[in-house]
Amino acid sequence: AILYVAGFRHDHGGAISRKPPIELIPDMDRQPKLRPQADAAFLGWSDGRSSRKPVDGTVARGSHYEENEFTTGRLPGTTNFVEVLPVQLSETMLQRGRQQFGIYCVPCHGQLGDGKGVTTRLGMAAVANLHDARIVTM
Repeated sequence: AILYVAGFRHDHGGAISRKPPIELIPDMDRQPKLRPQADAAFLGWSDGRSSRKPVDGTVARGSHYEENEFTTGRLPGTTNFVEVLPVQLSETMLQRGRQQFGIYCVPCHGQLGDGKGVTTRLGMAAVANLHDARIVTM
């Protein structure tokens, strides 16, 4: 009975209060922040702007890269693939390709590209075998 009374007193019996609730862990709910186009001199930035210039090479969300041989692998204005790679191959580039394949392709297509990745074993159906003639000749 004492615990019931203590609990009743703690929640005020469902009464509405205009005071904010007690925050034991504020989780950064209220912190200083910069508003767009606001003065940011307090941070010591010499230009005093809160909106920062994007880093060179940044692609805005919703935009896409310029479509050329390098980004699409196709000849401009066609659906034909390029016959010569638009970049010089290097060992570093091949290692990067192997790393990216391992991250983005292996889960579905498997290490060998045979369509027997972990997602197939978990029930995902119809993962393409990258060695099939229809895919090789694309």
